[in-house]
Amino acid sequence: MTAPTLSAYRCLASVFACRLRITQLHDDGTLDPGSANQYVTDALVSIGVTPNVRAGDEITLKNGCGDVCVEAVGDDEIARYDLVTNLCQLDAELIYLMSGGYLLTKGGVTVGYAERRIGDTRPKVAVEAWSHARTRSQQATHSSGSGLLYWRHVWPYVEWSPGPHTVENGALVVQLNGKAQENPNMGAGPAGDWPAVITSAQAKFLDDAIPAASCGLASFAVAGSAS
Repeated sequence: MTAPTLSAYRCLASVFACRLRITQLHDDGTLDPGSANQYVTDALVSIGVTPNVRAGDEITLKNGCGDVCVEAVGDDEIARYDLVTNLCQLDAELIYLMSGGYLLTKGGVTVGYAERRIGDTRPKVAVEAWSHARTRSQQATHSSGSGLLYWRHVWPYVEWSPGPHTVENGALVVQLNGKAQENPNMGAGPAGDWPAVITSAQAKFLDDAIPAASCGLASFAVAGSAS
């Protein structure tokens, strides 16, 4: 999987939310390889993204006659992006990787999880999601005529917390709320296949493949290393 080489720029829509990949990070934003530090799932329902805007200062000063003699408005700045992710599976290991807590096991097999305790630090993870790159009613194909195209949505540094949920006569939707920030130490992504080094809080680019989903935590090694 990598950003494809195209013969010309293409104007494409984004449809569906087909895959989610979570990769564990160190606190400083560098990748954290390990035997259970990554997860690829197709249980993604949606990811909502809202810019958290810090309003610029407004300065106004009137003279003694009540007329404005000084007026200045600072620029608004995006402090971070607030994410809301909904999952269609109560997946203990995925939730554990994203928001922390404790896995509950029996006979060496995961049977559930417990939320992290008050005061525990939240895990830091890189988040990638894939959607279809669409042209009218069809998924777009590579300019060479072979291979489908996807949009890859990336957030290089996210901290998650559990959101509200309802146990009812219906399917339980697992909600996680995240805060996405810039990451100067991510480089070119978990697989080293981003089209450039990305330090921004979020980015989107075309991809020519989508990773296979599997159930359970997976091993992760930094691209180009044996660890």
